[in-house]
Amino acid sequence: MRAILLLVLLIGFTVVAGAGDSAPYATPAVGSALRKQLMDTLRIPAEEHLGQAVVFKVSALRVMGDWAFFLGTAIQPNGNPVDFRKSKAYRENPRETKSEIEAGMLYGGVDALLKREGNRWRILVITYDASDVHWNDYDQKFGAPHRLIADPIR
Repeated sequence: MRAILLLVLLIGFTVVAGAGDSAPYATPAVGSALRKQLMDTLRIPAEEHLGQAVVFKVSALRVMGDWAFFLGTAIQPNGNPVDFRKSKAYRENPRETKSEIEAGMLYGGVDALLKREGNRWRILVITYDASDVHWNDYDQKFGAPHRLIADPIR
């Protein structure tokens, strides 16, 4: 009987300990105020980096409490790919950037981790044209909920 009680308590503690990270994340609906706020927050540095107006083609937008994770592609408002010849990287190092364009390494990819502070969102990290899944440790580096970043992108 003692062994069963101990097993039940152990299972209960395990469930409670993991419950904080098992809460579901949400994807803000297209047209919602939250989605607009997040996209506008991301757009400012993306436009500075790319040297042109952009909108985002969203692959994943997840919000969990005061945390948000974004993965998508920056494109021109008319739907065309961004022109990397207008980018900050091209202005700073045209030869290398031209090689990356020709090699197909630049695709407009953007990923970011954001945290709400009061009623504003702050970008903790933003990356452009990543070639790997580098956000898997954002839970350890920044304290983001593991499920927010670890669930597969569909």
